[in-house]
Parts: sequence; C-alpha cells; structure tokens
Amino acid sequence: MSDSPAQGSFFYPNTSDDPDRTDVLRNKFGIETHSELRIEEYRATAFRMAEIAEGDGPQG
Repeated sequence: MSDSPAQGSFFYPNTSDDPDRTDVLRNKFGIETHSELRIEEYRATAFRMAEIAEGDGPQG
C-alpha cells in the first residue's frame, strides 16, 4: 500500500505520526481522531437507541 491516499479514499489522510490520527474513517462529524470519533459514535448511538425505545423507530 502506498503512502499517498487514493482519490475517494474512505480514510482521512495520514498527516501525523500520532497513532490516534492514523487510518481514521471519514465520517459525518468531520472528526479526525479515533478517540474523539469513538465518543461521538457512542453518543449518537445512545441517542438513537433512546428514540427507538420511545417508539420512534422504523415503521412498516
């Protein structure tokens, strides 16, 4: 695998030697570190689980 990201890559470019910033998936939050992304994903998932538990889940 080359060091240059492919066009349309699913990952943010690795511009740092910080392991928290390498190979981070692109996401709708625009977060580029694993630790921050993990927190936001858990928060969003918990919110959606609460919505579903209240009856706001898929209909049909």
